[in-house]
Amino acid sequence: MILNIASEQILGLIKAFYNLTGIKIAIYDNNFKEVLSYPKENSPFCKMLERDSSLLKKCDDCTANLCHKCAVQKKTIVYKCHAGLTEVISPLELDGVSIGYVIYGQITNEKDREKFIAEVKENCRYYGLCEKEIEESLEKIKYFSDSKIEDTLEIINALTLYIVYKGFVYLSDSPLGMKITDYIDKNLANDLSVSSLCSEFAISKAKLYSEMRIYMPEGIAKYIRKRRIQAAEENIHKNPDKPLWRVAEECGFDDYNYFLRVFRTETGKSARAK
Repeated sequence: MILNIASEQILGLIKAFYNLTGIKIAIYDNNFKEVLSYPKENSPFCKMLERDSSLLKKCDDCTANLCHKCAVQKKTIVYKCHAGLTEVISPLELDGVSIGYVIYGQITNEKDREKFIAEVKENCRYYGLCEKEIEESLEKIKYFSDSKIEDTLEIINALTLYIVYKGFVYLSDSPLGMKITDYIDKNLANDLSVSSLCSEFAISKAKLYSEMRIYMPEGIAKYIRKRRIQAAEENIHKNPDKPLWRVAEECGFDDYNYFLRVFRTETGKSARAK
């Protein structure tokens, strides 16, 4: 079954976690594939490994093995990856079944920096990597003591419980509210009026508002407007030469001038700024 997630709500949570700790956090599905993370980019060290397809596979296999172990043991696990970085994995459980995983890390619990670098070099001895590049890429790897990791574990365990309790993750046959959220995120360029959503899901307006109160506390229209602007911002970043009127159109804005005003309101900057 497919894991569906409320990307907007969960992204806000994991972004807050990163702002507090400086640790990258990611959500993986029940097929051991990453579906959401913040920040999107890995550490310079991990990016260096990923340049080599065989090492990328080794990293993916390491993650998959830990997800499987986490599913079997049904508990949070602290471990070191094949290269020697410390990471933590915690299960997202629904009715006693692991439906996804929260993974954070790309850190070290080794206080002695020289010892840490030496251990990583030893682990990567046969990978054909430049030792100087290894050293430079490890400079930004943060140190967390075991006690601090224990503190973050408490936060992560509470976070996973909250995500499941709020229904922010579900399998394909789960809550209507999540299905509507997923539909909106995949159809930003189309008509997403209240009447069209009611028609699409064969429900009344009262039922729609009731279902979406948890997922969109700011209101359906505001949520859709915000998601469209986020999509537009990403579109502009990826396609800097694309005409803004086309970006607006592709993200569901029929009125170009309205798009420009809303973009500035939501982002604090002009859509025309490069």
